[in-house]
Parts: sequence; C-alpha cells; structure tokens
Amino acid sequence: MDFGGTNLDQAHAYNRHLILEAIRVHGPLSRADLTRLTGLAPQTISNICATLTKAGLVLARKRAGTLRGQPPIDLELNPGGGYAFGISIANDRLFVVLVDIVGNRLAERAIRLPDRSPSAALSEIRRTVGTLKAHAAIAEDRILGAGLAMTGLTTHGGFIGLAPDESTRHWRGLSLERELTAALSMPIFTDNDARAAAIGEALYGRGRKYRNFVYIYFGVGVGGGIVHTGQPFRGSQGRAGEFGHMIVAPGGRLCSCGNRGCLEQYASMASAFSAVGLSPGESDGEARLVEAFAAGHPGLTAWIDSAAVHLRTAVINLENVFDPETVLLGGIIPEPLLDAIYDRILPLPRSVAGSHDDVNRLVKSSFGPAIPAMGAAALALFDATSADLSLLFKKNAMPRPIVGASAS
Repeated sequence: MDFGGTNLDQAHAYNRHLILEAIRVHGPLSRADLTRLTGLAPQTISNICATLTKAGLVLARKRAGTLRGQPPIDLELNPGGGYAFGISIANDRLFVVLVDIVGNRLAERAIRLPDRSPSAALSEIRRTVGTLKAHAAIAEDRILGAGLAMTGLTTHGGFIGLAPDESTRHWRGLSLERELTAALSMPIFTDNDARAAAIGEALYGRGRKYRNFVYIYFGVGVGGGIVHTGQPFRGSQGRAGEFGHMIVAPGGRLCSCGNRGCLEQYASMASAFSAVGLSPGESDGEARLVEAFAAGHPGLTAWIDSAAVHLRTAVINLENVFDPETVLLGGIIPEPLLDAIYDRILPLPRSVAGSHDDVNRLVKSSFGPAIPAMGAAALALFDATSADLSLLFKKNAMPRPIVGASAS
C-alpha cells in the first residue's frame, strides 16, 4: 500500500474546494458563516474568498433586510462562473446538455443515432457540443469540462461488459477519455450512467439534502450509486453500485453476469420492454410503455407488481448494508411507471438500519429521463466544486485548478 503526505499546495486546494462546497450546499453564506461551518481561520477564509471572487466563481452581495449597521456580505456561486457539458448515450439515443455551475440547464439536444458505432457517435457529439457552445456564447476559459455517462461504463472509460442489451459491445477497448479529449479539447470525465445520476442528485437534486444515500437507477438494466459523506463511492475498481446484480430470487432467471435471480432480471427497463413484447432498442419504446400502462396491459401490470416486490427486498438489503439517510429511486423509466412502482413498494418492512418514516426512507428522484446527461455534467461540476479529502493524500498530485485564477 502506498502512503503519501501532503504539502501546502494540496492543502490550499482542499480548502478552496471545501469553501466552494459549503457555499454550493448551504449558500448564500457570510465569511463568519464559513468560519463556523469549516473551522478554518477567518484570515484563511478571507484570502480564499478573495481568490474565488476574483476568479468569478463566487459573487459577493450585501445581505438584504439588515436594519442596523453595515450589512454582512453574503457569498454565493456565480452561475456564469463555470459551465459543463453532459453527454449520455443509451441505445440509439444521444443526449447532450449544457449546464452552469449552479446546475441551471441552459441548452440541450436529443438526437437519434441510427449508426451506433463509436466513430459516428463521437462525430455527432463533437458537432452537437460545438453547436451548443456557439449558441450559448460562453468563453472557452469558463468551460470546466464534459462528462460522458453510458450503460456498462466504469471510471476511466472502461466497460465491465454487463450491459443487458449489448449496446456497448462496439465500444469495448476504446479509450473514451482520450478520444473525447481529442474531439472536444476540454477536460473529460466518464462514469457509469447510474453513478453519474447519483452525483447529479447529490449536486443539484433531492440528494442535496443528504450526505449519505444510495441511488437505485432504472436504466436498460438496474444500476446504482453510493454517496458517502458527500462523496461518490466507487470501490476498488470503480464498479461499486452494481445493484442490478444483487440476487433477490435465488435460482431465478439467468442473468448476463452468469448468476440467477439478479434484480436486473425483474426490475430493469429491458424486463419491462419484454413484458409488453418490445425490445430495448426500439426508438419509441418508452412511449409505447406509457401507452401500455394507460391501457392496463396485463403483462406490464404483472411486471410492476414483481418489480416492486424485488425492489422492496433490495431497499431493505441496502439499508442494512450502508445505513443511508435515504434510498433514492429514479432513472430513465417513464414517470407513470416509476410512480406505480413506488406506490407498490410502500409501506416498507422494518430494517435494522431504516428509520420508521417511509417518506424519508425511499424518495423519488427529482429528474426524469434527462438525469444521465445531467449526471454526466455533474461529473465535471463536482470535480470543480467538491472538497475531496483524497486531494490531501495523493502522491505527486497537482491541485485541481480554479477557473480564471492562478493557484494561491
């Protein structure tokens, strides 16, 4: 095991990101508020806030409503301080979104990809990002980067090969980070769509209320994300959160991973499509699922009932393993189906770790089908604004840069 110390540059980088994260989560905040929240010395707070304000990441405003004396100065994130692109690919769909550092969605494009090859997708990504960037008229030095989220994708652009529809088979062995960096000329962040969605929830969704939560993600399969003390947990190989391969029906249906009875076989979008005689790659599949639901299709009704039973088991297991504040439920599943499953899961049985309040134990995601792309954008935003403790201990690590400012 390697051990690494820290140095002043790394400590300064950590403190800057700590203050940014405090403002992002709790802002607007005064310097006195930041001192109480972070425990840093007032002079350190003042110096770092001056750096962040000069860089354009933070705005300083006089607090309104002060009756006497000099009003305190509140600090808040500057929406124009930084921007990120979020890119998601699922089946034959490409979704690209442009967001600011606060999480406001500024522009988006949804595109069909008749040709699912990497070269065709990369060409369309380059064209779409260029179009959104030109229309938004944002400065190049304000772009924090772009995130890519895909089914079966792990950190650093690798695949684990468990995507149930095999939609990523042509992408295996391709260095997505290298290819996208060359194509877009900006920092690139990649992750599994489910983990990216969890980061999106932590940054600007309902997950902002919680420091510890797990996210069950309905994709073509079933994925998940774990946020522990405000940080995404990826595990030793970047594969943590594969909740779809949690065995909930021993000896049940054969799964692509080689085991039987995995959650993915009962609660994924692929299994929902199968219940009504569709395949995951059909272009109007989600719309036809909604139509089938409205018509009371017996196969889909049976799928919802079965999915709820197995998800209830999964929620109890996740509570007992991770002791989260809540379990979030979301993904690319159409909202009417998500609502129906959520209603059938409740009430939850008691677990050792779970609270007695079902409303807080299981919470629906604040985003719909756009969440993979929003989560992908969050990969870049989270890297820019989150205080990752590992900054203090990375050997030979360069501090993450503050946009528009030199290190201080």
